[in-house]
Amino acid sequence: MHGSSVIQGIGDQNADGIVFREVQRVRMWWVWAMVGVLATAAWGFWFEQVVLGGPLQGLNRAPDAVMWAIALVVGVLAPLLVGMLKMTTDVVAPGLGLDGRERAGQVVVTWFPFWRTRVRLDELRGANDVEYRPVRDYGGWGIKWTPHAGWVYNVQGHHGVRLLFTESKRRLLIGSARSAELARVINEQVGVGD
Repeated sequence: MHGSSVIQGIGDQNADGIVFREVQRVRMWWVWAMVGVLATAAWGFWFEQVVLGGPLQGLNRAPDAVMWAIALVVGVLAPLLVGMLKMTTDVVAPGLGLDGRERAGQVVVTWFPFWRTRVRLDELRGANDVEYRPVRDYGGWGIKWTPHAGWVYNVQGHHGVRLLFTESKRRLLIGSARSAELARVINEQVGVGD
């Protein structure tokens, strides 16, 4: 079900205080199919105009520099970007850092290379393992916000962890292939069930 996620386990705790880490990449076949179709079309249009020397069927001829730019952006950069995208979820335990300073416990979600959010553990009263409908509830995958459900960070699948904030108006759901484990680790760090 979630076997397509790339997952790194931490064990007890590493030197940075990380007690949980999950790395997920875009693995949905239909995303790669769309990227492939667009890249193929961009290079096809480039070939027709730049190599064969003719305008695209029924269209005015664009400058060759524009065709090069489209081919490079859509045919090279877009596939590279999708290949680089990854979402990393870390739970960092409070304690002393390597530099000897006090480190606040936190949940860190990074959507490389675009976005990072941090939630301090002292802002939470717990976390719930949930099943949700990404398209219906949030309009799909990625970094999303809706007025009725709040923020979601997800890559694929339909399992996640809803963070329960002490400030009840704030809402955040983190998509996870290991949602039960993530919720358990967060609850342990927050002190739920002690």
